[in-house]
Amino acid sequence: MRYPKAHADSSGSVPFALRGRKNSRMVLATAVAGAIGFVPVVLVATPAFAANTLTATASATEGTNASVSLTLHSDTATSYTITTAPEPSVGVGGAVAGQDYTAPTSPVVFGAPGDQTITIPITDDALYEGTEAFKVTATPGDASGTVNSVITITDNDTAPSYTLTASPNPVTEAAGAKTTVTARLSAVSGMSTTINLTTANGTALSGSDYTALSSQPVVIPAGQLTGVQDILITNDTTKDQADTEVFSVNGSGTNVSPTAASTTVSINDAQSTPKLTLSGGGSVAEGSPATFTVTADTASELPITVQWSSVDPTLASGHGTATPGDDFGYPGTRVVTLSPGQTTTTFSVSLTADGVDEPDEDYAIQLSNPTNAVLGATTKAAGTITDGDTAPTMSITPAAVAEGDSGRKYQSFTATLSAKSGKTVKANWATGETAPGVGSAVAGKDFVSNTGTLTFAPGTTTQTFAVEIIGDTIDEGPGNRTSSTAGGETFNVTTSGVAGEVSPTLTGYGNTAITITDDDAAPSWTFDDSSVKEGNDDHVVLLPIKLTGSSDQSINLTVANAGTGTAKATIGTTLGDHDYALLNTAVAIAPETSMGYAAVLVFGDKMRESDETVNLTATPNATTGGAAWLATAALDAATLTLTNDDDAPDLEINSVGGKEGETVNVTGTVTGSSDTNTLLTVTFAGGSIKGSKAADEKDFTNPGAKVVTIPAGTVSGAIVPVASLPLLEDKTAEPAETIVGSGVGLGNVGTVTDGVVTIAASEGSTPNEPGEAPKPTIMAMGRTGSGPVTITGKVAKDATVELWGAPIGGGELEWIANAKAGPMGNYSFTRTISEGMRFMTQSQKVNSDEVKVMVTVGVTLTASSPSKGRVAVTVKSAPNAAGRKVVVQRWTGPNTWTNILVSKANVNGAYAATTTVPSGAVALRAWVEGDADSGIVTGWSPIVRPTIK
Repeated sequence: MRYPKAHADSSGSVPFALRGRKNSRMVLATAVAGAIGFVPVVLVATPAFAANTLTATASATEGTNASVSLTLHSDTATSYTITTAPEPSVGVGGAVAGQDYTAPTSPVVFGAPGDQTITIPITDDALYEGTEAFKVTATPGDASGTVNSVITITDNDTAPSYTLTASPNPVTEAAGAKTTVTARLSAVSGMSTTINLTTANGTALSGSDYTALSSQPVVIPAGQLTGVQDILITNDTTKDQADTEVFSVNGSGTNVSPTAASTTVSINDAQSTPKLTLSGGGSVAEGSPATFTVTADTASELPITVQWSSVDPTLASGHGTATPGDDFGYPGTRVVTLSPGQTTTTFSVSLTADGVDEPDEDYAIQLSNPTNAVLGATTKAAGTITDGDTAPTMSITPAAVAEGDSGRKYQSFTATLSAKSGKTVKANWATGETAPGVGSAVAGKDFVSNTGTLTFAPGTTTQTFAVEIIGDTIDEGPGNRTSSTAGGETFNVTTSGVAGEVSPTLTGYGNTAITITDDDAAPSWTFDDSSVKEGNDDHVVLLPIKLTGSSDQSINLTVANAGTGTAKATIGTTLGDHDYALLNTAVAIAPETSMGYAAVLVFGDKMRESDETVNLTATPNATTGGAAWLATAALDAATLTLTNDDDAPDLEINSVGGKEGETVNVTGTVTGSSDTNTLLTVTFAGGSIKGSKAADEKDFTNPGAKVVTIPAGTVSGAIVPVASLPLLEDKTAEPAETIVGSGVGLGNVGTVTDGVVTIAASEGSTPNEPGEAPKPTIMAMGRTGSGPVTITGKVAKDATVELWGAPIGGGELEWIANAKAGPMGNYSFTRTISEGMRFMTQSQKVNSDEVKVMVTVGVTLTASSPSKGRVAVTVKSAPNAAGRKVVVQRWTGPNTWTNILVSKANVNGAYAATTTVPSGAVALRAWVEGDADSGIVTGWSPIVRPTIK
């Protein structure tokens, strides 16, 4: 099959023709045209068998060309008339020539069989109209038969959009008011458009504010732009919730895009904001409510609130001003509410029945601070409270006042009216004594007289005034201490009218008895301990019996000697007896005083003795009033301590002399006396006195530390033995030599005054024979506690020296060690000892003198406080003092140490104990007994100062 190129037009249609026998070509052309898509293809055969065909494009889009191909199969030349007509059966309507397309040129002439193409331009009209069609008809000139073809025009335009508007908008409520909703297309459409309108509530509500629509159709015919619909607006005569309320109009359309649109309609309220006015009040008796009415000129959809308050009234003649809260109820929240739709409401003001004698009182109530409303012209209403109360009475309080303990103090009194008065009330007052006698307060002694005037301003019920009360600590209570009745004295406060004051009437003038309540307890009492120095001469000591406070009665007590003190009231056989005498056994404490005394005569002396005590008791007398006026009638004890003020004895070493080879007995002279043994330690050492030569160890045998006892009761001037000093003889001529005796009191009790032992000058003896070795010298010092001692001396240079020793407690000297003297003949040995030792050295078969080395007990003391008023001590000794005496002392001053513990050391040489001592800081020391037979000297610990709980 072939076809000319000209048969392919720009629209894409392919015109073609079939050739052959007429009847064969007709059938094939039809079949082939259908097979290749020329649809629709209309072939119309004439009754005489169609020989010609008309073929057209099935559809064409606006703005393009439609092609029609006419094929002549006849052998005879002819012409065709071409006509078009709308085809309403396809799409939404028939296309119109000149409007939708350009009609083709006619006729079409064929000079010979063949094909001709007819081009039909399709109009691009920018009008949304859907699919349209028209029919093309070719009629031959010989009217042998027509051929037809239908062309469909495809619309290339989109559906218009639309908007909804309302006018008037906003619309004001009124009779017959309405708003018109207009649906407007964005462009003219070739199709009819329907918009269905539905209303939706906003703040405006259907029924009360407007008439609702439900899918109400608005039709916009083809070729038109708008359609309208009215909505009726309701005039409700009520102030709406808002001055302007709104509702929505929603549309749903066909042949539009998009299909939905909406608009909002505003309704202006025709009613103004409600105005509020107040009425009511009037003249009402106190105790009844007064009613007020709040009126709104227009109802409102919103609740209306308004506050009411009291304001200054305009007073009628002779009337007073009512006070909110006092004369009428005045709650903190004073708000009146009109519910939606309500135009009037009332509230009550309670008028107080206050019992106050007063004139009629005026008040006024005013509205303020409305919500959802405004204030009208009349917002204030007045009222009058009519009064019917009697005049008040007056009372004075308190009826009893506390006395106090000293000086003057102002006591405030309150005058109180039985009820408030609306008038000024005045009254005079004055103090005065009641009938003289028991229980009557005395002006100037118990209170200070005074007068004054009380003025009560209207509405005031209290006034105060003051009276000076004179306090004391004197018990003025009932004589029977078993009574629970409080004592007291009374005076009057007298009230009277004020001259010239005629109003108001006030009752209750006269005397008010005021009791000054005795606030002083019955005196308690103490018989206090005292401490005095014993003194050297007789003197009187007063022991106070003290009252806490005092009484208006005489307090009588009996004093007795308990006889349990360490001091003696009689002369006995013991040193220091007859220490005191009780001078009085009856003590009277005068009324309103607080002190009495027991007198003790103290006999002074010059003997050192321990502090002594006198124990006395005092007992209130049951028969002479003492017991009845005291808080307790039990006896009380007092201790008088006589502290020692005499020094411990002094031992003066008596100076004495002797020759070499003699033994000198040294004594001491006692000054002072003591009722206990006095222990002294005396030692001897060479010393220069006024230029004399000091003796050394080779000149005498040192006895070491000697403990000298001055027996209790030893009188001044007594001579006691001290020690025997062997004076050693040597072969050297020498001048007189001196030895100094000195010492200390054990425990710092007692003293030693130095004395001198003089060794007479000697002429010496024959010198050693040639070759005879010199006598070795030897010297060693004692120590405290176990440990090393050093033995030194001098022999021939480079000589060998032997050290020999033995315990002081006994035994023969035994060799200990050898040493070699130095170039100057000096030698030295070190030896650890734990008891006293005797040492001697030997060189070249010549012995030195023998020396004794003493060991003083090393004592340690620790102390702590485990509980209140208790001390725990531990004493340790070195060397071990097992089984020997241990003493712990406390400083009680002055110059006095007092034993608090006395015992013996355990097998470990230690001692531990707990005892009672006063709380606070204390000073303690410990003493451990020595063993003279073993060369061990008594030792003292350092002082420790624990703090006692």
